[in-house]
Amino acid sequence: MGDAIDKYMVTSMKEIGKTKAQVLRTIQNEYTISKKASDSIKAQHIVAFAEKLRNRPNLSAEATVLNDLAHLSAVVTIARPAWGFELDAKESDDAIMVCKGMGFTAKSAKRSRHPNLDK
Repeated sequence: MGDAIDKYMVTSMKEIGKTKAQVLRTIQNEYTISKKASDSIKAQHIVAFAEKLRNRPNLSAEATVLNDLAHLSAVVTIARPAWGFELDAKESDDAIMVCKGMGFTAKSAKRSRHPNLDK
């Protein structure tokens, strides 16, 4: 998986933003999922990764976990057809569905801020 992340970052560097790049570097450097062989990664591994994300101190918002999974999913989706990595996009999709059902992920809460002249 780490090799797929490397290839994605090198190939897509112009298209990805700073946040996505930082998230992918963090996944690569701090989480064991990046050390797994691409053909062995199943939905269960991605769910376990999401649970670790959810349990991070001060960063456990469900929307943050969803964003991080979306960034990882972007790698999984392109890695097989573009570069031959045996990553299964269905496993990623299944994991995201399970994480939503388990409450690990959610969309951001709608904000109710309105512009005003007060400082």
